[in-house]
Amino acid sequence: MYKYALHLNRVGNITDAVQYIREHNLVDDEVLVGMMLKDEMPADWEGMILRLVLLDAPGFNDHFQLSIVSKGTGKAVVRKPFEHYNNIKQLAILGACLDPELAESTIRSMITTLRHMAPLEEEFSRPFWRFQTKQVQATYKGMAKIYSYRTVATKIGLLIKADDKLRELASLEPENQLKMPKTRFWYESAHNKGQGPAQTTKRIRRNTYSLSLINQVLENSEPESAVAVLLAFKGVKASRNLNENEMGLVKVGDFHDNQLSIYGQYPRKIPFTGREMSLIRQLTTGQQPGAYLLQPVNKRPNGNNEPLKRWALEEKRIKTAGQKVGVRLTYTPLRRSGQVAFAKAYLLRHGERPLTNRKELLQAAFRACQLRFGEADEVGLQDISSGTRYYERYRVFVDNLRRSIKRDQEAQEDRVEEETYPILK
Repeated sequence: MYKYALHLNRVGNITDAVQYIREHNLVDDEVLVGMMLKDEMPADWEGMILRLVLLDAPGFNDHFQLSIVSKGTGKAVVRKPFEHYNNIKQLAILGACLDPELAESTIRSMITTLRHMAPLEEEFSRPFWRFQTKQVQATYKGMAKIYSYRTVATKIGLLIKADDKLRELASLEPENQLKMPKTRFWYESAHNKGQGPAQTTKRIRRNTYSLSLINQVLENSEPESAVAVLLAFKGVKASRNLNENEMGLVKVGDFHDNQLSIYGQYPRKIPFTGREMSLIRQLTTGQQPGAYLLQPVNKRPNGNNEPLKRWALEEKRIKTAGQKVGVRLTYTPLRRSGQVAFAKAYLLRHGERPLTNRKELLQAAFRACQLRFGEADEVGLQDISSGTRYYERYRVFVDNLRRSIKRDQEAQEDRVEEETYPILK
């Protein structure tokens, strides 16, 4: 069974394009009439449609917008047309859809990656498949500011697949508009030991973030993104389990006297400074107590008041905030940074400066973090030190803490955090 159907959406006045196609006898009359009247194109017409796209018949790619629809669901594979070179990119995606070795998740990732190439295509005034060495390296560096090494490698791999699909198409029509370069620049760059993703991304891999960086993020982000960063740093969980997704479930009425009351699995109160509360109030002002603090970027037309999921909180809030300052900001290192800051403040209050090997004090700081960040029930010191399920987490906690303190010393950032380690004073 043929799983995908080719659709043509007519945009604007198609008269000139139709006239040119007819005068030059580029397709059969039956196909031409179908293009004017039908949305779904029969499978045996795809070769002729492909020829019109590759030849760049005047007016065709402007007024006949290609899309791919899954016959199983009736939904478009690409929900919104690509801003640049839509028809050609749709053909690359179609080739991926027909590849039995590619999973649906891989195809979705390819769509997202191709969409993210639009700003670079504008900057370099050429489509991604004509990028040469300098443009490819600029792509690597741009991705390295936002994504991890593994993600960059995955995205470059998807661009290589798309490039290969387009080369296959170009071989079918010698007079094509693709004008593919002879060198496979995407492939060559990924396999060049001096230019691959490892060389451009390893410098941005972070275990924790400094307080100065967090402050910079908060000062340069929109309130919707900044508050998500602040909550994660202060100890509010964003779980993939909807019932334990504390950040998504926070409501306007949960704030009292500069404190946030967390309910659910680990009930507790998290304090905020006056400056931090002023940032939060930008979202709470005018809202009903029962409304969720963090709302969708695009409001739902039916007005449903539903909590945001972990994916939306990280991808649409936290990562967006990081992009404002050119850094890859993700939830787990952000939350770990909050724990480190909290533990350092705890140790400083107990005269531990710099950090030494006082095991009891370190364990007490770890226990306080566990309770403050809602990661465990009441934890005794014997639970931490006797090889239980907390022991490995404790070792990771101490390693992160030591690494952070060493970094501060090297950067000469030897300062005392306030009791509640405020980000915004």
